[in-house]
Amino acid sequence: MSHTAPRSRWPALTLLSAVMLMTILDGSIVTVAMPAIQRDLGFSPARLSWTVNSYLIAFGGLLLLAGRLTTLSTSTNNQQAQLTQGKG
Repeated sequence: MSHTAPRSRWPALTLLSAVMLMTILDGSIVTVAMPAIQRDLGFSPARLSWTVNSYLIAFGGLLLLAGRLTTLSTSTNNQQAQLTQGKG
């Protein structure tokens, strides 16, 4: 019994790793930019908090939307594959 993952799983793992890296980088960039945003736009700490929270809510919403679209696309592809193979 082999303990290596099938070859088709490596691209998915690579993509997930890249997405996680980009998400962490994005959060770090926003955190580093917070003092400059506050200084340049003259925001109070409370307004800066609202700005960062609204950005993160929008970012999270887009991640959820992308995940849902991927799920719908994958299930459609699986249904089409089953129909072409005579299993559906």
